[in-house]
Amino acid sequence: MTHIPLFFSLKGKKVLLVGSGKIAQRKLKNLLQYTNDVDIVAKECTEAIKDLIQTHSLVFTCKAYDPSDLEGYDIVVACIDDYDLQKSIYNETRKNRQLYSCVDFPKYCDFIFPSVVQKGDLQVAFCTGGISPSLTKELKIFFDKLIPNEVIGFLDEMKVLRNKYSKGTKRQMILKDKVKCFMKNYFIT
Repeated sequence: MTHIPLFFSLKGKKVLLVGSGKIAQRKLKNLLQYTNDVDIVAKECTEAIKDLIQTHSLVFTCKAYDPSDLEGYDIVVACIDDYDLQKSIYNETRKNRQLYSCVDFPKYCDFIFPSVVQKGDLQVAFCTGGISPSLTKELKIFFDKLIPNEVIGFLDEMKVLRNKYSKGTKRQMILKDKVKCFMKNYFIT
């Protein structure tokens, strides 16, 4: 079964990251774009993650994972090589009604980290349900080059216009015409 494409706010959500290797570092960098409310539990810690912990004032607990570590968290991300432990954490998160993601078993994931192109307020996400992360990475590179940086200023202008006009048909037409003009200038339509 595939995952629903959903943009989800982490405001007020507490995240636990289990693990501290290269994959954990990538997931942590991704999470830190949206929240600093991330705690880390791992037996050891790489220098790169130590730098992120210090820069973002994160909490790191140097120890082996224990099910009691889940207490108080809304979201749990496991980046560990132990497959049995990934499944065990998944089962524990079911008891606590926590959202869970791990690196090796999409079937145990409530959510998957997509590849994202971000330009200002525009976000375009790519996901294959964990089947081919390399394809999503290549699509990200392609669309990052395809989408002009001018979209940032365009969206700032759209935000002003959206607030300037009252909701209704007139505003819809103005915004629609602006989008058509932008698309015509930057894309073949």
